[in-house]
Amino acid sequence: MDLVTQGDALEVSELKDRIINSDMKGRAFDERWSALPFRVRAQLILLVPIYAIYLLLFGTRETLAENIALEDLPAEDEGLFQDDHFAGFDSLVIDERDRILLSHLKNLANANGTRMVGIVYGARHMRSAVNFLVNVLDYRVAKADWITVFDL
Repeated sequence: MDLVTQGDALEVSELKDRIINSDMKGRAFDERWSALPFRVRAQLILLVPIYAIYLLLFGTRETLAENIALEDLPAEDEGLFQDDHFAGFDSLVIDERDRILLSHLKNLANANGTRMVGIVYGARHMRSAVNFLVNVLDYRVAKADWITVFDL
């Protein structure tokens, strides 16, 4: 599909000493993963590789775009596709990681001085980040740069 990884696409070597990893640590993720119901873990362990093979064999840019498209505000039908069975997993990969990201944003906001901050995170997490910056920290959007992941 002629795609590249973030590591290959983003030039961050000049920023190495200023990068803050605001994702979950491995041990914390493992603990939360272990707390998920066995049935959920088993389904994910079995189904994710099958889906990955399907994408490898039959996936197209269009297939990816259909499954990863996300607007800045939730669509009306998003709630229809939520599965209560996987609520704990969603909480782990979205909510817990958002909490850590927002904590780092709060610390940066409380630090002295003016700075430019780049947030490299998936779109689902950006909803939470923007909401926090605008509604909690009372920031305003002065400029936004969107990066096109790929064209169809």
